[in-house]
Amino acid sequence: GANMDTNRTIHAGGGTSLNAFVAAGETSSGGGSYNNGVTCEEYYDNSGTMAWRAGGDYPYVQYYITGAGQQTNAIAGGGNGTHTKSTHSHKYNGTAWSGIGQTGSGTIGYGAYAATMGGNFDDAIYFAGYASSITGETETWDGSTWTGSGTMTARYNAGGDGNSTNAIVYSGTGTAVCQKFASGVWSSSIGNA
Repeated sequence: GANMDTNRTIHAGGGTSLNAFVAAGETSSGGGSYNNGVTCEEYYDNSGTMAWRAGGDYPYVQYYITGAGQQTNAIAGGGNGTHTKSTHSHKYNGTAWSGIGQTGSGTIGYGAYAATMGGNFDDAIYFAGYASSITGETETWDGSTWTGSGTMTARYNAGGDGNSTNAIVYSGTGTAVCQKFASGVWSSSIGNA
């Protein structure tokens, strides 16, 4: 595959080796200087050759944002920037971002940065992060509404993935505990084999 057009960190992203996206975050043109960005890039199959191309800009300058899904069915939200500890979420259809979460049922129940997200636009999970302090809150998305869905061991910058019914979280700032999410409940921990 090809290199991305823009160096970036603490961004939203998701997808597979055939259909991925990266949006917002901090961007750098080199020399260690970073700017908060809105740009989006897509990874796609260009007649058998994988390549990155410019996509639709994220609607707000956000960093420490999180996202999930694939290039044509993605969701992103949270973060800092234009909206500090944002509760906003947005859908990406492969061309443009549209707001789903400025008011009402599309608003994530808690604003945080450095949260983790898994799934896709129709079935997502958003968890952990740094709100007013380190949090273990969890929200699930069914394609139209964010719903509070339990609490895990508090952490931010965590690894994890899954969807609204089955997810995993591992490590993160604040803990090394690994937990599984099923039927709306986080396990106390996942032990070693």
